[in-house]
Amino acid sequence: MKELYRRYNRMFFGLVVLVLGALAAANLVIDPYGIYPATAWESLSPYRSTEVSRVAKSKMLKDRQFEIVVLGSSRANGGIDEKASAWRGASVFNCGLPAGNMEEFLHSGRLALEEQKHLRELILFADFFTFNDRRAPLADYPVSFFSPTSNWAEFHLDKLFSESTFSRSRRVLQLWRRKQRARPPGHKMAGQVVK
Repeated sequence: MKELYRRYNRMFFGLVVLVLGALAAANLVIDPYGIYPATAWESLSPYRSTEVSRVAKSKMLKDRQFEIVVLGSSRANGGIDEKASAWRGASVFNCGLPAGNMEEFLHSGRLALEEQKHLRELILFADFFTFNDRRAPLADYPVSFFSPTSNWAEFHLDKLFSESTFSRSRRVLQLWRRKQRARPPGHKMAGQVVK
């Protein structure tokens, strides 16, 4: 009888490990946030909507180097073109956070100051809604590197094993299957064509 329980436990544990491994592999290859470029399936790139994700933006701010970082809400995200000639060839990162508030801008600015070795300018685009004290951060803020309470292990465990990441992975696959891009090429959030 004891041997039967051991075999059952081994099978159950093996099944759990198999399911979790498959979930992590799917999230790693589909990479809905665009944060694992080394393992991501490149042809899914147009179907990821990383330009609004706090998770993707915080990871890019940690992993890449920029001379100018633009902070702000969706108005900055949709209205500022990082490739505009006005930047005179500087590497610019648009860190506009849709529905962002001053607390998020403070933490994203701190992250930029800590991680960017060649930072020359940190630009804040503030509007009236930015100062609304009733505006809480969106759901992806606590699991991004912008949050002062997030940590490396929690970040990656969430991005590999969480149900919300798997839902985003499924959404990317649905868009890919329908050949429907997350954003039309050359368009930003507010619908401007970037030239």
